[in-house]
Amino acid sequence: MTAPIEIPRQFLDVPYNGVVIPGSRPVGDLSAGANCQVFAYAILSHFGIDFPPLRSSELWTDTTASVQVDGEPRPLDLLLVNRTSDPFGRMSDCASATAR
Repeated sequence: MTAPIEIPRQFLDVPYNGVVIPGSRPVGDLSAGANCQVFAYAILSHFGIDFPPLRSSELWTDTTASVQVDGEPRPLDLLLVNRTSDPFGRMSDCASATAR
């Protein structure tokens, strides 16, 4: 099992804001809160990972910037969650809950 990463404290109090979607603000700008994609991309960016600002529905069908894997998630993998196979749902980064 891969060791978890620590999420910096500045990410722990970011409020959910469904209006702040990918492309609506500069990457990493969480001053107005964030939806799940914007939040996940800000964490990836913090750790030096550049990822296109795709919406959830685009991520479910993307085969260029992402790949579907089976098995244990690794730190900073994007997790896409939905009850059905519909290309809409929630996403998050796989990480620890420990703050620095």
